[in-house]
Amino acid sequence: MNSRFFTLAEAFVAVARHNSITEAAAELRTSKSSISQKVSELEALVDASLLKRTTRKMTLTPAGQKMFETCVNAVDTTAKAAIEAGAVTEPAGPVAGSVTLSGANSYLTRIILPTLPQFLEDFPRVRPILVGSDRRVNFAEENVDLGIRIGPVNSGRNQATALRPLRRILCASPELLHSLGGLPSPDDLADAPCILREQESAEWTMKRGTVTHSHQVSDAKLVVNTIELSHCAARIGLGIALLTEVVVRDDIARGHLINVLPEWVFSDIPVTLLLRRSRMGKTAVRTLHRHLVNKIGVIMP
Repeated sequence: MNSRFFTLAEAFVAVARHNSITEAAAELRTSKSSISQKVSELEALVDASLLKRTTRKMTLTPAGQKMFETCVNAVDTTAKAAIEAGAVTEPAGPVAGSVTLSGANSYLTRIILPTLPQFLEDFPRVRPILVGSDRRVNFAEENVDLGIRIGPVNSGRNQATALRPLRRILCASPELLHSLGGLPSPDDLADAPCILREQESAEWTMKRGTVTHSHQVSDAKLVVNTIELSHCAARIGLGIALLTEVVVRDDIARGHLINVLPEWVFSDIPVTLLLRRSRMGKTAVRTLHRHLVNKIGVIMP
């Protein structure tokens, strides 16, 4: 992709994401006429109409959808590299402003918060606003700049950066395991009380070497909607729960919880840091984004 074509593709991708030339211009910090000219030039170059324009909305033509799918990864990869390398031009003066970051309470508490003392020392005029919730926050409605997504994600109009995934383990209280007479095999889960978080799959699939076993939690003892509830319920002996290692690490070290079936491995949960492309112009947002990528770790494609 040569430099001129990339410039045209970048403008087109921004318009396609926002369905708006005005918002695309704001994201790329240029004029509406410049965006329109670039889209028209791209249409002339590929000899196809890419957008349907009406007085009320702007949508992609079939050719436009194909062009978007062709260009979006290259545009996002280049933008991500520029941000993480610090190549985006920053305004003079200290970095300042508020940055709203959403994510699951457990992730914000155990992963994000420990990284903030150094960040706040380095950037005292930046004010992070943390929005903790296990539900999927609507970025636009709740004015979110950055978001942590745990599990599969559709980035949509946001720029996605894969972070270090989360390891999962089965946990139970010592008292519960004693009452069950231990749990030597995955088959024994059929007779054990299980705790299910409503956002997760009811099929627990685990591997040991080349052997795969799946347990269907068809009749959960307890159903909850947050990681905290699942964690607390397991700790007081209400059932066996599938939890991320970072959540239960301290309880396992203190003997409050036991790693059940430790020789069996569950697939890791992907973690994605989403950056609203419309907020890429905010220096404080880019600065916190870069900090989190550096501290938490990025998974290279």
